[in-house]
Amino acid sequence: MAQKLHHECTRVPITALAECGPLLIVAEGPYLRFYDRQQNILISSERLFEAQAIHGVRELSSSADHVHLVIWGGLLLRTLLLDTSYDEHDGWLPLNARCSDVARAPDWILDLQSAPKSPGNDIPERCVAVTAHNALLDITQELGVQYPRVESLGPISVSELTSSSRSILYSAHLLWESDDCILVAAGTAFGEIIYWSWNQSRPDENRSRIHHVFLGHEGSIFGVQISHVLCINGQKSRRLLASCSDDRTIRIWDVSRVTAEEGSDSHVIDTDSQRTRHTGFSNASFDADVSSKDCVAIGWGHTSRVWKVEFLDSRGSISVKPDKIVLLSAGEDATSRTWTLITNVDSSTSPSTPPWQLELMDTAPYHSGKNVWSISIPNASSSHRSVALGGADSKITKFSLRTKKQSTKQAQYDIEYFTSTLASLEESTAFPRKAGHRSSKQMEFLRSYAFVDASSFILTTNSGGIFLETLSQHGSKIDLSQLIAKPEDLCGYSVCAGEPSLGLAFVAGAKGTLYAYHKETSRLTQLHTFNGKIGEVFTGTFADSLQSKRIVLLVTLVGQKDAQLLHVDFSECKEPQYLYEELPESARPRASSTTVVPIPDHITGLVITSMVYVDTSVGSYVLLGYRRGSIAAYRIVDQRGEHADQSSAKLLGIIHSVHGKETVTAMTWVPRGTDSPSGHLVSTGRDGCVAIHLIELETMSYRLVHNITLPVGPNIEGLYIHNSELHVYGFSHKEFVVYNTATEEVTMSVETGGAHRSWSFQPDVSMYRGGGTLVWTRASSMHILSQSGPDHDVIRSGGHGREIKAVAVSPGVETDGSKLQLIATGAEDTDIKIFSYTDKHLTCLRTLRKHTTGIQNLQWSTDGSYLFSSGGCEEFYVWKISRLPSEMGGIGVVCEASCPPESEHSDLRIMAFDVAQYTESPAVFFISMVFSNSVVKVYAYMPTQPERWHKLASGLYFTSCLTQCAFLPMGERKMPQSILTAGTDGHAVLWAFSPPPTQAPETLTYRSPTTIHQSSTKTLVTHVLPTRSDKTLIISGGDDGTVSFLLARCTSINGVEWAGSPVTVVRTHASAVTACAVVSHNGQLLLITSGNDQWVRMWELVLCVGDGWEEDKDWIEIRRAGKVKTRVADVSSMAVVGGEDMEGDAARVLICGVGMEVIRVGGNTQVGLGKGERS
Repeated sequence: MAQKLHHECTRVPITALAECGPLLIVAEGPYLRFYDRQQNILISSERLFEAQAIHGVRELSSSADHVHLVIWGGLLLRTLLLDTSYDEHDGWLPLNARCSDVARAPDWILDLQSAPKSPGNDIPERCVAVTAHNALLDITQELGVQYPRVESLGPISVSELTSSSRSILYSAHLLWESDDCILVAAGTAFGEIIYWSWNQSRPDENRSRIHHVFLGHEGSIFGVQISHVLCINGQKSRRLLASCSDDRTIRIWDVSRVTAEEGSDSHVIDTDSQRTRHTGFSNASFDADVSSKDCVAIGWGHTSRVWKVEFLDSRGSISVKPDKIVLLSAGEDATSRTWTLITNVDSSTSPSTPPWQLELMDTAPYHSGKNVWSISIPNASSSHRSVALGGADSKITKFSLRTKKQSTKQAQYDIEYFTSTLASLEESTAFPRKAGHRSSKQMEFLRSYAFVDASSFILTTNSGGIFLETLSQHGSKIDLSQLIAKPEDLCGYSVCAGEPSLGLAFVAGAKGTLYAYHKETSRLTQLHTFNGKIGEVFTGTFADSLQSKRIVLLVTLVGQKDAQLLHVDFSECKEPQYLYEELPESARPRASSTTVVPIPDHITGLVITSMVYVDTSVGSYVLLGYRRGSIAAYRIVDQRGEHADQSSAKLLGIIHSVHGKETVTAMTWVPRGTDSPSGHLVSTGRDGCVAIHLIELETMSYRLVHNITLPVGPNIEGLYIHNSELHVYGFSHKEFVVYNTATEEVTMSVETGGAHRSWSFQPDVSMYRGGGTLVWTRASSMHILSQSGPDHDVIRSGGHGREIKAVAVSPGVETDGSKLQLIATGAEDTDIKIFSYTDKHLTCLRTLRKHTTGIQNLQWSTDGSYLFSSGGCEEFYVWKISRLPSEMGGIGVVCEASCPPESEHSDLRIMAFDVAQYTESPAVFFISMVFSNSVVKVYAYMPTQPERWHKLASGLYFTSCLTQCAFLPMGERKMPQSILTAGTDGHAVLWAFSPPPTQAPETLTYRSPTTIHQSSTKTLVTHVLPTRSDKTLIISGGDDGTVSFLLARCTSINGVEWAGSPVTVVRTHASAVTACAVVSHNGQLLLITSGNDQWVRMWELVLCVGDGWEEDKDWIEIRRAGKVKTRVADVSSMAVVGGEDMEGDAARVLICGVGMEVIRVGGNTQVGLGKGERS
């Protein structure tokens, strides 16, 4: 009896998308996933092929209760008939799926289209496909008169309409021009586009003709599409051909003059000569005259190769204006771009300029890594205007189609809009104009903004005007503009701040006067006067003993070493009043108490940039962020007697270099309990990082628990927590962005011109999905943009956008009564992602961005508190892992240290490493590394010591490169007694290593070389025998397709030595064995292996090394226990998920490469047994 392998979770590139009725159909490997198109929820999945990835999906017919599809991948194709039923109360009922048998085509299918249906006939009669060698295939299927109410689908018949040519195609598209005529565009590997047709005038006669070969691209053609007949700018109807290429361009070709009608031979080219002539890059492809004659438009926008381009015309897609032709493209840069085809105004002056141009309207950068492989465009009957994307990162996104630039959705107001209001009011007595010369500081422009609530904000002008701007219902336009006041002391300088949660705004000027505006009373009053020019005003809130929200202000004074903290009382402000009206003292807002906050300028500098106020059961505290990157904590000390309205702030401590030397821009406090002085301080800075400190304010003890670099920035300016998710916002290049750190998604992006400008942002926290309103100054004008919700939907989250090279699974860590396992993966995109695996779903919790090269190896510490990573350029990092509250992401990660490189140019690659924990308290780790120059090094890492890294030993192997490295732990303590290495020469050797460390690094010498492979060792794992702790099982996979087994033992005399002879199992895979893992489950010892052949094989291992075993006897039996195809290409690594220390009755193995897949080991089934072969 053996364990059976099951596919449990697959995350591989999305290769095809299609919208059919209420469904969004997603192709992922051999699976079709069916999603509700409106609610973005998964309904069901269906596997169409055994292992072949699906490359295309076409709708044959659909109605309210059924969808009929044809699916192809490589040489294979199949049809699928679905019964779709939706109930308002029960939701989606199970989809009843009937599949035809798999049919095989003579060549790879590149495109397939169903024939036009006869009037009144909804039964799909035939399809035509074009292959990779430019042949047409006729595809038919017998459906029966009861269609679509049939129990099964008949067989598929495939026949050739045209023979194959010598052309090697990378792309093709076909279009039915009529019932008996097909147009074909074929993009070759050599940069040519062959435009040809096939027609059938009689049932027994057909003809194919090549009409044109377009030259101009400087690389392979990856995408082509023929448009329907279009009308551009009211001109005559035209048919266009779009193409995209390796040269990063999108080109438009006019094929209107080419007709496929019988008897029209004016543009026909001899078929045979063209099919044999164009077999390589022609010189004409670089000829400007040829390109300008045939190409009518060229579009540049993608930063790398372009895979797809599609028209959105009125017949084949959604309705657009007749004077606008819209296209979508997707490429290797992981973006989709929207283009419009417009008349080129320069074409009349320059004969070489194309008559039209492609204008880039919008970019959708919603995927990571490389490659958006698939696009789904809504049909003409679709009422929504959204586009779905699928990428190599296995992510599925959807966004609203924008055929206009974002700037058209912004409201823009010049300064004249406000000066006209000022001019009219200056004629009145309320705001008298002073006679005399107008000074330069009274030159009018917009100074600053502050939101009063979600629908209104105040702005100040250089002349001292304070305006209240009320936004329209949709938020991007001003519905009402009111001049509140024009104090003289605000002329030439003003700053403002808002507290939207209380409907308050504060304005201050150069003479020290602080004004408060209360929207509820529509009143601006003088709140306080300071002795000096006010630099900045910061607001903070807290709940008093009656749970009423109170506000505090921190006011900084330019050039002074003290800041002022004000408690503001608005409790008596009820009736509306005006600024210049006499108010009774009791009716004015007032500073109920003031606190002097000293600034340790010799340490932090004078400039305060952020503030958070903390009110606890044991006292009040204020935390200040500074421009130099530090954070200072103060305790508020109350005064007694006649100075009871004043207090002082005592400096408790300073957290240095929280954001390096960059500004601390925003902070928020998350207490560990109600009124607790202990909590987490979240801060952002202009270093592009989010930092979280666990602080005990009473003792001023703190610990950094999270600090990672964000993919946006570096000018992160603010943060907020909404629906238990941390959001940050700021400027990235020329854009203002809002980023959700929990989902790792940019939810809002606005092109503003950069960070150096006046601006204010108010997040929309009333909606679950977020969004907000941004107001900013650009080119002396005020711009407003409001967005409700994110600018795209994530139907399913993804992972890495490049090949995964390493995976490591942490041990089960006890958390809140349950065990949590973290999965770390590293890829060629230089990112490390940390996942959790629950309910058969992989969820990305964090992305670590520190490495500058592809990740080579990952490993967890034995308790899961540290993660170690390595890559090229001698990069080796140590990450400290902590638990955090859910609203801060659940886990915290800090890059605690990096191993200093020793080579002159730091150009070596760390090929492999292993970590052994020597002591737990204090923690000491031994780390062995092998480098690409065949050097072995051993370090001691001590996190609590001032000098964390100590080199213990080093050694040099032969000229062959070492690829694998492992400590051999022996004895009860399982401490390392030796180092095992393997390399490209196929040998395994031992290096004696004896902890504890000596004062001087020792020189390592290898011994006991043994042959385990004919060539390079690609993977290696060790397993300490649970009943014989003095013995370790070593398993390796090689480039030669074999798996080798070694047994090492520890002796008191010779140390670690080989026990028994190596055992090799040959032909385990049809290619290199690149990954293996050992699983102990239900009393069995299992080995899981995989390689580039995409087979996952399971082997049962029976060890015969008990008491009485003799070394000349067989010590292991290897039995074939099962196999299954994985959907992951280029398998590089695997790791065991779960295991005996985790809950559940089955073990799981995570396979990584181009994607990820979880395979479950569970369920007994009888399989044939095999035996290993003795080497």
